[in-house]
Amino acid sequence: MTSPASESVFSREVIANRIVYFDRGTGPVLVLIHGMFGDYLDWEPVLAPLSRNYRLIAVDLIGPQLGMMRGKLIDRYTDRLHCLIRLTEAQDPFFATLDANLPGYRAIETPTLIMTGAEDRTIPPWVQRKLCDILPVTRFELVQDSGHVVYLEKPEIFFGNLKKFIKAKSLQF
Repeated sequence: MTSPASESVFSREVIANRIVYFDRGTGPVLVLIHGMFGDYLDWEPVLAPLSRNYRLIAVDLIGPQLGMMRGKLIDRYTDRLHCLIRLTEAQDPFFATLDANLPGYRAIETPTLIMTGAEDRTIPPWVQRKLCDILPVTRFELVQDSGHVVYLEKPEIFFGNLKKFIKAKSLQF
């Protein structure tokens, strides 16, 4: 069976790297960005409801370096009880480098909605909230009784907030 995402998958050569992305639906554009250890197919569960009203573009950020890193981490932490803690610590370098690029991040004027689960152990809410101090036009929504994958764990809240955010075209919703 073909997945909905694979029906609209494209690839392009960009600076000697193959970039994979999907482009589906019509209407205002939503760019979907997966997490560090994910890929564009992470968004498959939301394609049907969102592509009815929006054009969805999701780039697969895997690339050769991220793919190798993902493989090494999986090999390293397979069957270890402290895996989740170590994988969370692996995120720290990405947040640590934010300070080096502050002028660029602070120049982003696009309204940004950050929805995080209150029980997220992969990237704890306090870490995600730091982005609100960096991006100038940001709203932080903490979703109770949810972990790292809010759109799967609490879809009614996720889609409700997302639709209000898109309709308002601002953080005032």
